[in-house]
Amino acid sequence: MSRPDQAISRVISSRLQRAGAILLPLATGIFLQAASLQAAPPTMGINLTGDRLFADAMRGARPNWDSPIHYGDGTGVVGADGWPTADASIMLWEGVANNDGHYFIQFTGQATLGASYGFASFSNHTWDPATNTTTAWMSVASNAVQNFSLVFTNTKRTAASAVGSGITNIKVMRPQAEGSTTALDPTEMFTDQAEALVRKFKLIRFMDLTVTNGNTQAAWTDRMLPSTRKQKPLAWEYVVRICNETGCDAYINVPARATDDYVTKLAQLFKYGSDGINPYTSPQTNPVYPPLASGRKIYVEYSNEVWNGRFGQFNDNLNVVKADIAANNAEYAILNFDNLPMTGPDASGNYLNQYPLAWRRIAKRLADISTIWRGVWGDDEMMTTIRPIFEFQYANAQNTAVDGFDIMDRYYGNGDNIAHVAVPRPVSYYFWGGGGATYFGSGNDNATTIDGIFAAGIPYSSFPNTIAGETIWPKAYGLQAIAYEGGWSVQQSGGNGYSNPAGSPACESKYDPRAKQAEIDAQNIFSQCGGDVNVLYSSSGARTWIWGMTDNIFTLASPIYDAIDALNASTQAAPTVGTAVPATGISSGNTTGQFTGRRNFFIRATADGLYNVTAYIAGPTTVKVYVDGRCMGTRTQTSGGTIAPVACGLSAGLHTVSFRNVSNYTSAFTSFAVNSGATGLTIQYEAEELVIPSRLNPSYRIFADPAASAGYATVLDATAPSDFMTLLVPNVASSVYRIKLGIKKYSSRGITQMAIGRADDFAGTAANVGAPFDEYLNGISFTEIDLGLWSPGSTSDKWFQFEITGKNAASAGYSAAFDYIKLIPQ
Repeated sequence: MSRPDQAISRVISSRLQRAGAILLPLATGIFLQAASLQAAPPTMGINLTGDRLFADAMRGARPNWDSPIHYGDGTGVVGADGWPTADASIMLWEGVANNDGHYFIQFTGQATLGASYGFASFSNHTWDPATNTTTAWMSVASNAVQNFSLVFTNTKRTAASAVGSGITNIKVMRPQAEGSTTALDPTEMFTDQAEALVRKFKLIRFMDLTVTNGNTQAAWTDRMLPSTRKQKPLAWEYVVRICNETGCDAYINVPARATDDYVTKLAQLFKYGSDGINPYTSPQTNPVYPPLASGRKIYVEYSNEVWNGRFGQFNDNLNVVKADIAANNAEYAILNFDNLPMTGPDASGNYLNQYPLAWRRIAKRLADISTIWRGVWGDDEMMTTIRPIFEFQYANAQNTAVDGFDIMDRYYGNGDNIAHVAVPRPVSYYFWGGGGATYFGSGNDNATTIDGIFAAGIPYSSFPNTIAGETIWPKAYGLQAIAYEGGWSVQQSGGNGYSNPAGSPACESKYDPRAKQAEIDAQNIFSQCGGDVNVLYSSSGARTWIWGMTDNIFTLASPIYDAIDALNASTQAAPTVGTAVPATGISSGNTTGQFTGRRNFFIRATADGLYNVTAYIAGPTTVKVYVDGRCMGTRTQTSGGTIAPVACGLSAGLHTVSFRNVSNYTSAFTSFAVNSGATGLTIQYEAEELVIPSRLNPSYRIFADPAASAGYATVLDATAPSDFMTLLVPNVASSVYRIKLGIKKYSSRGITQMAIGRADDFAGTAANVGAPFDEYLNGISFTEIDLGLWSPGSTSDKWFQFEITGKNAASAGYSAAFDYIKLIPQ
C-alpha cells in the first residue's frame, strides 16, 4: 500500500486535466438527497489485519518451531505433519500487548508446560490416557508488550513413546476477553473481538490476511490449505467462513501470478465450497468447507496497487508486458491496440511507453478474471453477487485510471469507432466499480502540538478535490465508486513511512476525541463526491502505526471507531459535487487546447425529467456523448459551433456527462450545456449495450451485423412460450413517449409481448405495452415497429421485458432479435 504524504496528495489535482478528467467545483452547502437514494448509512468496509483473529492462538503463532531453551531460534525439529518430534517451544505472539487472561490448552500426547521469562503460570494440568489428550489452563497476568513463547518439555507423542518424542494437535484457546478467566471453546474459529469489529462494516477486504503484496502463488497447488496450522496467507476457506459467520461481504485480491486455472478454482470455491484441497464443481449436500452464503457479495480485485513499485506484483506485471512486447504476440496487439510508439529495449531492458501498457494490462487482467468468474457463476450473478473492481492510483496519478479505462472503453467497447472486437461490451459488463484511496491528513502534519494539527484542518483543504478526482472516473463509465483503502493518515515528516514517533503529536492526534469528527467529515466528503463504498485501512495496529484504527481490539474504544458507530447511525451525505443543471456555458476547463480523447464531468439534476446535452467545439468534429457511461448519441459537425443536442432522461441527483472525440480533428472544446426538455428529439438505446438483469433459462447473445443500427444486435435463443429476456433502460423520465423497437425478422422467430415496469418493483408495476408482434419472416430483414404511446408515471430505471407468447405456424423456432429501443417524447 502506498500511503500518500500530503505533498503527493496536493499535486495530484494538477495532473488531472492532462488526462481528461475535469473537476467542476464542489457546490457550497448540501444538496437535498435525491429521492431515488434510500435513507441509509454510508457503505463502509474494513481492511482486516490478523490481530487476534483466530480463537486458537496457535494459528497466529510463528510458522517455525524453536528449541525449548533458545526462544525464536527456529531450530525446532518437526515431522511431516508439522508438529514437533522433540521438546520444543513456539512464539505465540510478539510485540503485542493486551494478552492477559486465562487460556485453555489442549494437545495430543504428554508434556511439561512452561513460558518464556515466566510470562505465564499453569494449572489443572491433566492427561487422559484413554484419548492420549492433555489439557491445562494457562494464566497470563501482564497486559504489557511481550514476545511470548510457549515451551513443551518431557514430551511424549504416545504413552509408549520415549520422552522427548514431541506432541501433536496443539490448541491454545484465547480468553473470551482481555483479562477473562473463561476461554473460548475449542470448536470456535474466530475471536469474539474480531467478529465484533468486522460487524461494524458491510464488507471485509482480505488484502493483508491473504498476503497479496509480493504473493507468488501461481498454480492452485501453491495456495494455503485450511489444514495448515499457521494461516499466513489465510486460506480461502477461512475467508468464506468469517464472512458467513459475520454476515459481511468478501473483498478478495486475486494473486498477481494466478493462472486462469487458479482463478477458475477460486470462483468455484466461493460458489460450491471445497474438500479442503480442491473446490467442488457442483452444489454439495454436506461440503467439508461450505461456499459463501447466499446473499453475500464478492468484490474481486486484481492483486493490490500493481502500479506501486515497492511491491513484487509491480515487477510481475511489468515483466509480462515486456515479454509481450518482445514477442510481439497477441497480448501485445491488444495492449497496444492504438499503436503507441514502442522503441527499445534500452540498456536497462526498458521500452518506450511500457508503462501505459502496464497500466492497461491491470485492467485487461481484471477483465480476464471477470470473464472467468462469469463462466463459473453465470451472467445473472455478475455485477450483483460478483463485483469486479478496478482500483487505480490516487486521482489518476501516473495515468493509471485513464490508461485502464481507455483499453476497456476503446478496445473492448470499440469506443473509438474502430471494430477492435467482434462483440463490443461496455466497461460495466466487466467491472462493477472502481476507484482509488481516501487517505487524509492535516493541513500541517508536522505541527508541534495536537491542537496545531487540528487547527490546520483535518481533512486538509484540498481533500475534496482529490476525492472528486477519483470518483469521476468510475462514475463516468457507469460504475460504482469504491475506495479500496483510506482513512486517517497523519504522517510526521522524517519518519519511516509507516510509524510516527511514540508520543508525538502526529501519533497521539488519532486518539484525540476530535479525531472522531475528522473521520466523519472525511466519509461525508467521500459521499458528497459521489463515493459509494469506502473501505478503510486498517482494523488495528500498534499505537505508533499510522493507519491502525485502534491499538486494542479488545475495547474498540477509539475516536475512529466511535466515528464508525456514528456514521452507521446516520444517513449517507448527499452528493454536492458538480454543476447543478439545467445550466448553460459550463466550462470544459480546456478553452484553448486541443480536444482529444474523452472528457468527463459531474452534473447534478435539480429535478427528474427530460434533458438535452450540447457542447461548443471550435471546429469540425465527430463526438460521442455519454450520460452515466452510456453513449446516448454521436454528433458530427463540419465547422465550429454547437453540436446538435442529445436527449436523455435524468433522475434528480448526481450524474456524469462525457464527450469523446472520435474524429481526426482536435479543435478546442470550450463549454457544454445541459438544458431541460427533449421536444423533437429521440432517445435511442442500443439493445446490445443494455444490462440484462432477468431472463428465463434460454441464453442470449450479441451478434455483429452491418445492417444493425450500431453494427450489433441481441438475440434471445428462446425455445418455448414463456421464455423471456429483460433489458434495463436507465433514467426514464416521467413523460409521454412513442416507443419504437428495432428488430431483426427471420425464419425462426417467435411472437413477442413487451411489458414495462419499474426496475425496483417490476412485479408490482409491469404492464403490457403494444400488441404482441411477430418477428417471423421467410427471409431476413431489420425492421422498425411502432408499439404506440406509453406514459410512465415516475422517473426511474425501467425494465423492458420481452416474453415469447407463441410463434407463427411457419416459423422454425421461438427466438427473438432486438436492435434498439427508441423513446420519442411527445
